[in-house]
Amino acid sequence: MNQVLLVSCAEHMQNGDSGEPDDRTLMEALEARRVRVRSASWDDPTVDWAEPSLCIIRSAWDYHHRLAQFLQWAEEVAAVTTLWNPPPVLRWNTTKTYLRDLELVGGIPIVPTVWLEAGATVDLASLLAERGWQQAVIKPLVSTNAYATRLLSRSMLAEGQVQLDSLLAGRSVMLQPFLTTTSGYGERSLVFLDGVLTHAFRKRSALAAHEDPFGEIPVTPTLREALLARSILQRAAELIQWGAASASFLFARVDLVQDGAGNPRLMELELVEPRLRLADAPWGLERLVQAIVARCGAGIQLVPV
Repeated sequence: MNQVLLVSCAEHMQNGDSGEPDDRTLMEALEARRVRVRSASWDDPTVDWAEPSLCIIRSAWDYHHRLAQFLQWAEEVAAVTTLWNPPPVLRWNTTKTYLRDLELVGGIPIVPTVWLEAGATVDLASLLAERGWQQAVIKPLVSTNAYATRLLSRSMLAEGQVQLDSLLAGRSVMLQPFLTTTSGYGERSLVFLDGVLTHAFRKRSALAAHEDPFGEIPVTPTLREALLARSILQRAAELIQWGAASASFLFARVDLVQDGAGNPRLMELELVEPRLRLADAPWGLERLVQAIVARCGAGIQLVPV
């Protein structure tokens, strides 16, 4: 019996195991505690999802192509075993309108955003002028790993208009100003494991990689960033109302950026399948392992010595 199953996607499965560094690090840590663990793609029809005591979504990085199927899969898995993070969290966090919820209901400062419905006709030049933006980033409302994310600019309006029209033809999107701080100060990814801030790292900007001399490095968040991140998670739990008030998200990553005035704002809240850079944080890794073992319950089966 496989007690813990790490959920990946077909693209990242290698020789029966996920080849993602975070997944491998977590598997090795669990195996060191003599916990039975393996990985599988979420859409693998041969998997008996009732077999493991606990399924943990880790690198299912293709769900945005088949969101309805992914959410249906999550409901079915949660009906026969324990899934973390659970389906109510996934339903809310897989569409970026969660940012609008956090801003309008939770009072959380996000990056200024224009929400555009699929099929809308929008004049890019007029929109940028109205907002006073020299550059803007457009993202689909359902997207992972910067999928279909584009940088639009006043200096290349014709090309930008084509990109905007192309995306709006088939999907709802969001438009935000491009913050130059993302290629300097960078996005700050604050990692919470079982409700505790364990570590943070500077996230490389996918749209400004050629201007980014720093890359991804461990960082220490400011007190202001840490307090905002905790507030974001509290508001998220209240908005989701997932019936587990006494439980923490098993994992969460809060991505913050600085605006032009140096104020932290929420860029993304990742509750589905975030990279956590576990190898950089041994204490955080241990906390995650302990939380997984606790969620497996008293009946956890250990590998014989």
